[in-house]
Amino acid sequence: VIKYLGFNSVRIAFSDESDLSTLDRLVKAATDEKLLVVLARRADDLPFVNATDQQMWLKSLSFMAGRYRDDKRVVGLDVHSGPGLQEDGTHTVVPMWGVPDLIQAPLEAVGIKLADWRTGATEGAVSVWEGNPDMLVVIQGGFYGTNLLDVGKEP
Repeated sequence: VIKYLGFNSVRIAFSDESDLSTLDRLVKAATDEKLLVVLARRADDLPFVNATDQQMWLKSLSFMAGRYRDDKRVVGLDVHSGPGLQEDGTHTVVPMWGVPDLIQAPLEAVGIKLADWRTGATEGAVSVWEGNPDMLVVIQGGFYGTNLLDVGKEP
């Protein structure tokens, strides 16, 4: 249906809980139709906030990129689809492109902690390229893709 509507690509979401054989069948069905595929990691967490989750996230990105490395129609990977707010028990964690040190302490005093999405996205991209150096990396802004205002100043 996607192809016959005139589209040439499809975005296929996956999570750490995705059944890989099902994902493989979805990717194969799309690429058999000559569609380009962008994989998109979905999760409710911010995996770049704590070290344990971050290492698992980075490994999973490299694994997924490597898994489809030989399929040239799998062209991209969104490292974290729509990074949003997360509660960590004491703070509301907010992803932000670059975290100014000047405002971190005052915000933490009122229960808000900023997570540096610029650093997280960069590390995610490197992990994707470790799995497949030719893969397009998709980076969404914080606040569900709406805030990339500082990218020009802080690439």
